[in-house]
Amino acid sequence: MINKIIDKINNFSEKIGKGKYSLILIVAILLIIMGIYQTYSLFTQSAGISYSNNTKTYTFVIGDNKENEIAIDANDSKYIDISLKNDKGIELSYALYYNLNDTDENVTVGFLKETTAKPEGTIKDNETIVVSLKIINNKDKIIKVKLGINSGTTKGGNLKQSGTRVTQEIINLDKSKANSPELDNNLIPVYYNQETAKWHKADESNNNSKYKWYDYSNKEWANAVIVKDNTRNNYLNSQVGTLIKETDILSYFVWIPRYKYKIWNIERNISDNYLYDAYSKGIQIKFETGVESTGNLNCSYNPNNDDSKKDNCTTTNNDELWYTHPAFSYGDSELTGFWVGKYTTTGTINEPTILPDALALRNINISTAFTTAKKINHYKINSNLDAHLLKNTEWGAINYLTHSIYGLCTEDTCEKVSSNNSTLGITGRIAENWQDETTSEDGSYSYDGYKIIDKNKSQEKDTKKISSSTNNIYGIYDLRGRLSEYVMANMQTPELTINSQKAGENWNNINNLATKYYDIYAYGETTNDNSATNRSRLGDATGEVTISVDNKITTWNNKGNKEVIFINKDNAWFVRGGQTGIFNYESQDGDKHDDIGFRISLS
Repeated sequence: MINKIIDKINNFSEKIGKGKYSLILIVAILLIIMGIYQTYSLFTQSAGISYSNNTKTYTFVIGDNKENEIAIDANDSKYIDISLKNDKGIELSYALYYNLNDTDENVTVGFLKETTAKPEGTIKDNETIVVSLKIINNKDKIIKVKLGINSGTTKGGNLKQSGTRVTQEIINLDKSKANSPELDNNLIPVYYNQETAKWHKADESNNNSKYKWYDYSNKEWANAVIVKDNTRNNYLNSQVGTLIKETDILSYFVWIPRYKYKIWNIERNISDNYLYDAYSKGIQIKFETGVESTGNLNCSYNPNNDDSKKDNCTTTNNDELWYTHPAFSYGDSELTGFWVGKYTTTGTINEPTILPDALALRNINISTAFTTAKKINHYKINSNLDAHLLKNTEWGAINYLTHSIYGLCTEDTCEKVSSNNSTLGITGRIAENWQDETTSEDGSYSYDGYKIIDKNKSQEKDTKKISSSTNNIYGIYDLRGRLSEYVMANMQTPELTINSQKAGENWNNINNLATKYYDIYAYGETTNDNSATNRSRLGDATGEVTISVDNKITTWNNKGNKEVIFINKDNAWFVRGGQTGIFNYESQDGDKHDDIGFRISLS
């Protein structure tokens, strides 16, 4: 058969001549090459895009031939996550590109430095990666940007270039390397404008210094607000710098980025014999990237463990122990961080809020506090964040960040959180200083530093009179005050079940509650000795910070060396904070108490 084909080719070449035959052969080869290129170029066209104003995410399915156009308002910007999906059965190369309907002067299209995937590279089969982009329009008119992707086989040569490649890196103004906050569909990023003394919409990519959202290296923690339903879309679509009216705000939240901390008291001994001076000079903290755990200490808490310590830990280096804080593990999920209510919860059990200068919601049992915290979801749409009552480990994560160089410490010393001295439980209020014994119904200063006279804010303002985790307006308030706070943490019964006690009649099925919502502790009968602190968890700011002063078992910064009480068989629920200090812990029965409030977290 092959010989016949060869004979026919020779006869054909003799008929048309060697020169024409060579020309035809060259054309045939070119056609083959073009065919190969066409096969390769099937992958080079722009991908299909689906866009949602709520999620701000584009999804590219590599190989589709589509583009989408984005409009950016004058002097505005958009933060966009690009999701790239490869379902072609082989590893591919890709490169993001853009085209503008105008000159690129005063327009920036770039990628965020901390994004885990870059705007060009390779993507494996059945892999989906995410690239975070920022488009900044500094023109005085609307611009339109087309986004697309060129792709091809990794061995196919250089990719076709359909537009301008995305190569510019957008630098985050925060140099701490903290994870960028994860915004919910109804969380509006805000910054405090010193000139207007109001909260305004921030630049969520944190690239524009005029509208800077956060800077943990400068003790400016990221804040966000939930607004009323009828104003949500207006604020979501408004330009950065827009004033957020106080009357539109329902809740304030503060972002706690994922971090690891250097262990100073792994034995949880009631002493100050530490591996380093975490008490006087601050807890050493390093922020982690994404959901990666970079600590060399791995621990799991086993409340049924017969050993004195309930944390089972292993390490590869005994010289320096670094531990990824356990608050960033939420059930089966690892978190880049979590949001916490800026103030003790306010409002009602049916319509909770988190507002300053408002009466704290108190005198409710812990089951009602839990169900009330979940109702904050009513103010969100298609939320990816899970609202819940703050856990004990989350309280610990807040306290440790507060007692670090990112909160109240410098390299050599640490300040103390001033007390909220309002006997009525008005949120965000402050006494004259942290040692002040005087109280008043309305407190001495408002959350933003205005002196309270005759129950109202006066014109007299002192920005040093701010009682937060950072001693500025960007921190978390009410960590120390006339009210303590219930946290979701319980000591189990000898039968290894949750000891609900007086948590609420409607909580008979508490043992069916998902374990991500609470911290469970080993059973024990002692309240303030090493046997009790051995039942603590690393990171929860109990056993690690318990000390003995003047024969009293107390904690760091506890005013008057007030004795602490670990949860026990008589009172199985933790309460935290209170007037004596942010590290204070006590036990309670879960029932209603007029001096106990609670706080909400979003994970």
